[in-house]
Amino acid sequence: MPAATRSPGLKLLFALLSGALLAIPLFAMYLMVYDRRTQSETARTEIAQGWGGAQVLAAPVLVLPYQEQVTETVNENGKQVQHTNTVDRELVVSPDTADVRTAIVPQTRRKSIYEAVVYEAAAGGTERFSLPADLSRSGVKPEQIRYDRAELRVGLSDARGLFGRPPALSVDGQALRLQPGHGPNETSGSGFFAYLDAGAILRLCVRLPSCPLPPCLT
Repeated sequence: MPAATRSPGLKLLFALLSGALLAIPLFAMYLMVYDRRTQSETARTEIAQGWGGAQVLAAPVLVLPYQEQVTETVNENGKQVQHTNTVDRELVVSPDTADVRTAIVPQTRRKSIYEAVVYEAAAGGTERFSLPADLSRSGVKPEQIRYDRAELRVGLSDARGLFGRPPALSVDGQALRLQPGHGPNETSGSGFFAYLDAGAILRLCVRLPSCPLPPCLT
């Protein structure tokens, strides 16, 4: 058919077919890039399985349980009655001073043509705690605090990567027995803690010996 007699519809069809043919190599390139990216993520995941993910380390905080009298009014048989109950609460005390040191050693791990950088970290330090001078602003009286049930809590987001010496805490040179759990909100409750008698809280020194932290993957 002569070019002059071609209809607009035929010209549009020809343009669409040309565009579709040109899109084939672009689509093939997209599939190749997508496949490489998927394989890279899979390789990084397999490398991370033996190391642990990104880490969040929350330094020790002192948690002091205390009891508070709470009065509430309830409706009983059409009458307003007041009940007084004893409620357990927690006072979280941040350190007055903190000296934290971390040594980080990067390493490169490979799988096939892919690689990932992982890190080994060893952290240690010293913290000092004391009762807040403005304790009354918190509505807590010193006599309400149960010092014998105090806790030191440390947050660790991914404990699967711990290796080497286990974590350790000491107070005034005395080692504490660590237990899993009770981590802060920053690590979604993951971490470890230790009970202690904080009767001498006026000046409390907590030491976190240098110990390996879970390596993390980037």
